[in-house]
Amino acid sequence: MSKYLWPIATLTIVLLAGIALLLWPFALGMTHGTWSKAGYTDFWSGVGVVVIALLGLGSWLGALRREMRKCGLIQATEKKPASRPKPVAQLSAPGVTTDSGTDLDTLLKPLAESVLRDLTRQLQNKDERRREGV
Repeated sequence: MSKYLWPIATLTIVLLAGIALLLWPFALGMTHGTWSKAGYTDFWSGVGVVVIALLGLGSWLGALRREMRKCGLIQATEKKPASRPKPVAQLSAPGVTTDSGTDLDTLLKPLAESVLRDLTRQLQNKDERRREGV
């Protein structure tokens, strides 16, 4: 994690230097009337430095955030899925609706009860065989 701190600190200093270059012509009074070449150069150099520093800071901060997620220090934000339009026609069994999870529960309940009955019967048969063999 410390490998991210030096570039972030350096780019913050570069960002401040770019802001200083932006403000330099106004602070020194170079902008009265027409712009001099020095004021023009300082201002547009400052714009370039600020843009480059912001791009660098954004990329390093993004990398730091991904590293922190990977280490489990922060949790990823959950994105809400976009609502999809419902299909016009679905191929399904007659009388079966799949609009919500509760419908699925009502469909699977008889299956689960049947499996439970079969397992109970098998365990009883196993116990009876064990008693007969003893």
